Amino acid sequence: MDKHPESGFIFDHVGDGVYAEWDGGRTWLRVNYHMNSRVVCLEPETIRRLYKFHMKMERASRIEIAKSIAFEALNKSGARAAYDSFIAQMQGIDTLHDGDRIMMTEFVSDIMHDVELEEEKVAKWLNSFD
Repeated sequence: MDKHPESGFIFDHVGDGVYAEWDGGRTWLRVNYHMNSRVVCLEPETIRRLYKFHMKMERASRIEIAKSIAFEALNKSGARAAYDSFIAQMQGIDTLHDGDRIMMTEFVSDIMHDVELEEEKVAKWLNSFD
């Protein structure tokens, strides 16, 4: 981190040609070169919202990939393979909503009580994640 020669505020290269500058309350962004004009001013609440948006999109993408892999397993190897595949993929998602956790817990509970895993039930369960 350095002090910007024009503004005197601390700035740093944060990646992808983006330079962030802190003015004591807001984050200013410059692109491609640290001496270019500021292009965006982000209030703290905007940064929080941007982060939440990123996490929401990342979660949705990971769930779609997990569903795709599970449906492939469902078609090739049956319901148990689809369930196992989906659970394995979902383990890496840190941003599961409480509703997702409840659906997964209920489904695991059904399996623990020897409810037969039918392909239609697994497909319906996989489609419940959005």
